[in-house]
Amino acid sequence: GSGGASAPSADAPVEWVVTGFATAKYAAQVLELGPNAAIARFLAQLDELFSGGTGAVTAAFVAGQVHSWADNPYVRGGYTCPHIDEPSWARKELGRPVGSQLFFAGEACAGAVHLTDDDDSDTPPELSPLCLHSAIGSGIATAHRLAKDRGMRALHPESRL
Repeated sequence: GSGGASAPSADAPVEWVVTGFATAKYAAQVLELGPNAAIARFLAQLDELFSGGTGAVTAAFVAGQVHSWADNPYVRGGYTCPHIDEPSWARKELGRPVGSQLFFAGEACAGAVHLTDDDDSDTPPELSPLCLHSAIGSGIATAHRLAKDRGMRALHPESRL
């Protein structure tokens, strides 16, 4: 055999994975409920949304967990959201390299909202700082900048998001 995974049969059960995410005061409220009650409330919301309150989602539920990122000593943040008073230059400044050895990229460094690439340059378009694509775009832009600064050609100049 090829050793690869085979496709599921037509009668195989469908499995779904769902993630809920709460921040600030809502995260504190979820943690106050305790894991079992928090999961039950989450399932009730999903039941209301997807099964009209019939309990079908809860009936299909297999397992869940509640995790508090605030209690993890190795996590110091990772969620970015523009603030209404955020200066237009803030994210670009956050992504500015330190010297020629330390470069930054990611969602928090993504610039202005621009979802189309109307020019023919090799630089990917800037995207909203609130999505995975902006993190990828920021990484690609940083790699292009690093390659240009080092006199190297871009590895994937045709990359577009």
